[in-house]
Amino acid sequence: MDESDRYSACARNVEEKQPGIVANTSMSGCFQYYLEVDDCMKKYNYIVSILMMVLSGYILFETGTYEIGQSAQKNPAVWPRFLAVALIILSVVLIVQTIFSHNPEMESFSIDWKGTGMRKVYIMFGLTIGFVVVLKVLGMLIALLLLIPAIEWLLGCRSKVMMIALPVGLVVFVYVFFGIIMKLTLPGPFWA
Repeated sequence: MDESDRYSACARNVEEKQPGIVANTSMSGCFQYYLEVDDCMKKYNYIVSILMMVLSGYILFETGTYEIGQSAQKNPAVWPRFLAVALIILSVVLIVQTIFSHNPEMESFSIDWKGTGMRKVYIMFGLTIGFVVVLKVLGMLIALLLLIPAIEWLLGCRSKVMMIALPVGLVVFVYVFFGIIMKLTLPGPFWA
């Protein structure tokens, strides 16, 4: 493939991603576009990694205040701390991988911040915040009963049986396994 063929292929790819800019680009401009996209994706990876490390640090800090109980699980901080450390390790791996990799497929990747997929991400983020609020106000079991059907609806489930059976089944499982068998105190309403 000679230089003009490479330019043509690159120009077609750019035209698909950014209609109308090919007429004004040179060969170096075409590759500059790809470098900008690659840098943008790297930036996203760095931001996500740092946010996950901050979240993990907060989890480690918060679980430092947990008291050792008399239940089947002697130290309730063990599992959240394990997950926080795993999240830190995975974040570091993502940073290292981002620094040392040059993936041609990632060069053509861009995030559509206003697209349908991202709207679902925003809604899911809102549902998670709503879950935490409802958890503090009404308790875990009621919060789960509200969150699970909302997630099912967001993901496209329209079956009434699933919208009822899955939340009820999961709440029963959480109550029996964690509340009765493990003898853990589940978060209850603020007035309890």
